[in-house]
Amino acid sequence: LDDAYHRYLQELLTHIERIPDAHLKDPDLQKVANALVDSKFCVEKEEIRKMFVNLISAAMDDQLEELVHPSFSTILKQMDTLDARNLKLFSGRQNYPIVHYQISYRNHSETMVKNVFLENPGCQDIFQQSRSVSCLENLGLVKVYEDTYFFEKNEDNYKKYYETEFFRTECRKREDGQGEGSCVVYETYVEITPVGADLLRVCLERE
Repeated sequence: LDDAYHRYLQELLTHIERIPDAHLKDPDLQKVANALVDSKFCVEKEEIRKMFVNLISAAMDDQLEELVHPSFSTILKQMDTLDARNLKLFSGRQNYPIVHYQISYRNHSETMVKNVFLENPGCQDIFQQSRSVSCLENLGLVKVYEDTYFFEKNEDNYKKYYETEFFRTECRKREDGQGEGSCVVYETYVEITPVGADLLRVCLERE
């Protein structure tokens, strides 16, 4: 822990030193005080630590300071490494396909797994990803829509979701074999929110 905290302080100092003197400013305490405290408990998580470094240094840069919101520190401390890596995927595009695995009956449907997200090649565990997307949505960083009206769909978007082991085995097991229950891949999408977009602009590594 001591080594991680030392590394964190060195990274923070390096980032602050990179700010041109003309843009260096005293930070708003509301924006950095909590971040300095919250970051202490995240220094061993490299992804989160670096986001805190960028957050605090951005609050001292008058080119970025207006994007920094006091809530960002509280958001970061509630994220884990997978959450951070998933969120970073949205730095390159605004939305991604996502599905819910359901069993559809004559008069109702039953959701087996919600928010199945397979766009991060580093983690294809549908249950971990379901939790991560749900957490990111709860933090206000992404929004999961319940239709694809504003999403540009094509067959390739969702093909992989029909090929997961869970869909081919567990979902099929739940079908009753009498036509009463059938497996459904409910296709929809997840999109970055304005809060999520600003947090990424502030907390992603800057060249």
